[in-house]
Amino acid sequence: MKGIRKTSKRVDDEIRTILANNVRWRMQDAFTQESDKPKALAQRAGLYKSRVQNVLSKDQGVSIDVLASLATALECKPYHLLIPPEHFHRLTSVQFENDTAAFHQLTQRKKNRK
Repeated sequence: MKGIRKTSKRVDDEIRTILANNVRWRMQDAFTQESDKPKALAQRAGLYKSRVQNVLSKDQGVSIDVLASLATALECKPYHLLIPPEHFHRLTSVQFENDTAAFHQLTQRKKNRK
């Protein structure tokens, strides 16, 4: 396609690795009793188990909808799954609350315009 530049494979791999590691870490924490954690996550997220396995194995990228479903099932915000672990300590709960409040204000403004 003319005018659209594909991201480099290295960047794609880096993002997929961050996502896979964060999903795996949160999945281990959220499903301590389940023996088949990917299946449990898939059921809670409304996804196929193979989709969760693809995320964990970094085989495919994910859509925003899949990212949102995973985040909801893991009880976090979608952007939390994309933050590298070495940067996570910089963020405080106050920043998360501010981000959430800003998001709600933005969506409220959009609703009011309609």
